[in-house]
Amino acid sequence: MNLSPLWSWLLSTAGVLAIVWACAKFLGQKWAEKWIDQHFNQKLEAFKAVQQERLEAYKADQQRELERLRHLLSGRISKIHEKEFEVLPKAWLMLIELRGAAQHALDLTMKPYPGFRNFSSAQLEDFLKSEPVNWLADYQKEELRNAGSADKQEKYYMDALQSHSLNEANEKHRKFLNYLIENQIFMTDELREKFFGAQKALFLAITSYGIGKGTNHELVRQGQEEMLNKMQGRVDEAEKAVQKRLRYEEA
Repeated sequence: MNLSPLWSWLLSTAGVLAIVWACAKFLGQKWAEKWIDQHFNQKLEAFKAVQQERLEAYKADQQRELERLRHLLSGRISKIHEKEFEVLPKAWLMLIELRGAAQHALDLTMKPYPGFRNFSSAQLEDFLKSEPVNWLADYQKEELRNAGSADKQEKYYMDALQSHSLNEANEKHRKFLNYLIENQIFMTDELREKFFGAQKALFLAITSYGIGKGTNHELVRQGQEEMLNKMQGRVDEAEKAVQKRLRYEEA
């Protein structure tokens, strides 16, 4: 079929336009996809940057909090160690004082007794007013004056001194035990074991002797044996534990 020049032109133009349109559509889609990709990547990078900043800020906050907690913990540990250096020497001193009081109460030390046979009435009054016998109550001083012979005065004084020594040892034991209970949190397991072990042994010795004094010689002997045979070893163990904890050898 023969087409007119106009139709031929139209057909050829339409073909060209279709090709151009197809190319434009293809190129437009690629450009759009490329733009979308670029835009998404930009948004993604911006998001990543924001999140990284937030992460770094969070890490910085956590690091500051960690340092604060470390400083706080270090301060508390330091205070605990300071308290420990206060508690251990005092506990040791109280133990030594208690041991001395127990030895005195159990008649394991020399006790000076006044020579009542050589006292005149005036000398006796001076003695009763002296500081070494301030522990005598007024009624005891009066009973001592009225005891009669020098032998009876001496016996009364010795009995009163014995009771006073036992009371003093029991009072030191009470204070020592309370101190251990109140401050055992600042002691290691080893130190608690050594201190409480010595405390129990001392209490047993004092109690046995106090109950048996004048009535049961076996209890008296048991109390004295506890002091003579066991206490020094327990005290030595406590001393070594304290020195070890306080690093005495490094001083």
